[in-house]
Amino acid sequence: MSPLVVETPVLEQSLTSTDDVETQSLAMVARLAVPNTVMLAPPSEPSLTGKDTIFALIVGIDDYIKSDELRPLDGAVNDAKEFRKYLEEVLHVPADNILSIENKDATRANIMSGFRTHFIENSRIPDSGETTMIFFFAGHGSRAATTRNTISSDMKVETICPVDERTQDAGGHYIHSIPDYVLGWLLQELSKKKGDNIVRPTFCFDTSICSDSPSGGIARRGEGKSRAAETDSSEIPAELDSHLWEGQSMTMPFRMWKLGATSHVLLAACQADETAREFKDTYGGGRAGGRFTKHLLEQLRSASLGHITYQELMDQVPRWSGQKPHCGGDRIQRLVFNGNYPKAGRRSVPLVPYDPEATSPTSFEPKRPQPSGVDPNLDAGSEDISSLFKVDMGTVAGVVTETEFKAYDRHGTFLCVMVAHTVLAQHSILRQKDRPFVDIPTLSRAEVSDWKDTSTSLHVYISDDFPHADALFSPTRTVTPRFVQASSLADAHIKLSVDPRTGDVVVEPRTPTLMQALQTVSFPMTPNPSHLLDAIDGVAHFNYFLDRVNMEDPVKGVTLEMHRLKGDYPHREPDDRGNLVQGGVACFASEADAVYGFKICSNFPEDLYAYLFYFDPETFTIQEWYYPQGRESPPLKTNEFVTVGMGGERAFEFTMEDGQVTSSGFIKLFVTREFVDLSGIKQTTKPFNANFEGTGRLNAGRERFNSLATWGALTVRVTITADQVTR
Repeated sequence: MSPLVVETPVLEQSLTSTDDVETQSLAMVARLAVPNTVMLAPPSEPSLTGKDTIFALIVGIDDYIKSDELRPLDGAVNDAKEFRKYLEEVLHVPADNILSIENKDATRANIMSGFRTHFIENSRIPDSGETTMIFFFAGHGSRAATTRNTISSDMKVETICPVDERTQDAGGHYIHSIPDYVLGWLLQELSKKKGDNIVRPTFCFDTSICSDSPSGGIARRGEGKSRAAETDSSEIPAELDSHLWEGQSMTMPFRMWKLGATSHVLLAACQADETAREFKDTYGGGRAGGRFTKHLLEQLRSASLGHITYQELMDQVPRWSGQKPHCGGDRIQRLVFNGNYPKAGRRSVPLVPYDPEATSPTSFEPKRPQPSGVDPNLDAGSEDISSLFKVDMGTVAGVVTETEFKAYDRHGTFLCVMVAHTVLAQHSILRQKDRPFVDIPTLSRAEVSDWKDTSTSLHVYISDDFPHADALFSPTRTVTPRFVQASSLADAHIKLSVDPRTGDVVVEPRTPTLMQALQTVSFPMTPNPSHLLDAIDGVAHFNYFLDRVNMEDPVKGVTLEMHRLKGDYPHREPDDRGNLVQGGVACFASEADAVYGFKICSNFPEDLYAYLFYFDPETFTIQEWYYPQGRESPPLKTNEFVTVGMGGERAFEFTMEDGQVTSSGFIKLFVTREFVDLSGIKQTTKPFNANFEGTGRLNAGRERFNSLATWGALTVRVTITADQVTR
């Protein structure tokens, strides 16, 4: 089944597509904090000079026309100038690649037209190639009511404030702020114009969306000046900016949506309920500026950009009381300014030295015999503490005690073998397996070399005459696969055979879950038979997470609803048919122009992080549909819900291939009490594609290793029929 995404790129979640999708783009998030805003788009091959690689639109506003409601700032223009200085002096971006708009020139019309002329219609940005596009906004942010908005409980959207907001133009028309969904639409137009494999923007915001009213927190002495409007912006009329999308196709096949159009990275100065602040003398000589931009630029200047991800970069930015910068989006594990890395490959994670001051938590995994040389009572006072490292992989990813990792330095040189000593849902503590211990330099990474848990392995059955048996079960493979040979068909999770007419590999599912949606599926064999190992590893990855549940300490009280939507973008809301999910299944007939959205509802007594994925059994790909925007604040509140595909978000349309009578897929929801990096679940390249080598790089984690993360999961099968609903 082909889910379709409808219209503009959302600001709060992202969608991916099938085949090899190594592109990256940055969209605004619905919980923006905006007075200093940057959108950065990394190229796949970074240029040493930046010429014809990086283009930037930089906006800085200190002096608003309506100064009684949008009080003057002191450092927004300075931030904009400092960011431009970084681009020109450090990245060597040509001056004519940068468009700066400041103060009185930063009108709504100029910002909107600047985005179009400098990005979308810029002939110097090739329609095929690798281009980094940066949108930086430094100024006030606000929130505004909008007609029939179903995204937030208070019926408001996030906006950025142009210099002439709340005034009137020459024709007497009121000038509104710029809503997040409008910026999202412009981003989608940029992606369509320049190609799905090109545009890789990143957005960074040093601003506040919440009003700086007494309830929102007036600055106390010494806290600096807030970058938030005194009051909310005026209500956004339904027709505002509608000329952008009127008359255009509102649907697009899901498999046409590349990550360049849908994935995003958000670098935000603060949480939705916090305030971004600026201080005097931030840049010396009495020059004020935002503390977020200052520290971000310091980290960018000192970082090894070829070896650090957005999340790792943001982990180095300080957190302040009432202002906790965060990084969100499904591409936060990408290297800064290098969108083409990592290529499809084995999953690796950063090695972070274990903090001996943190409390050692209890493992979710049952105690297993410790490998030789591992002291189960190792504590902070042990002489071996220097051999301990933390990685952001745990039980959710399939790690158990004794799982082995190979450690590599940043140049890919092998260092040593490490063993999982303590395992949680989201983290594991590793120690070096053998003495003498070796030094682990900074920016080193680890990848699993032996999972040590065949109970979660995919059991593969092949007949005696299967022609690729030697390649599939090669004893010389350096990394232990996530599959084993099944002794009988009854014990198998999948059966492999070869179509005698075409030579294609035929996969026949044998698990109860997959058998609900798939009988057999065929894939052409690649010229390299050894690639079959990686392909079946990809199938094993798909099957493992599709059936992943928490039997130890599950989260309860969370449901997933699916609704047919009514209304037009950006005001779509559920129709009166109610929740389509019944008994874990959503089954409906194919309807022309029907679009759908989802609600993730919770009555769990604590706020949760939610993650939504689509599993396509016909391609064994996994697309990410919703991901928390940062780790600081759980988006799924107690007795509330979050929406996916409603209001100003991308809606979904489910279609079938010509000639199909029925088709099915799976929607998988994970929830956790603490943020867990689940970006490694995604599998956007078909396993049988020649470019597939495994799943991508996982995100780093710097927080203290001191608590458990209760988690839960549920699966909904979505079945569409060509004629009538059957269940």
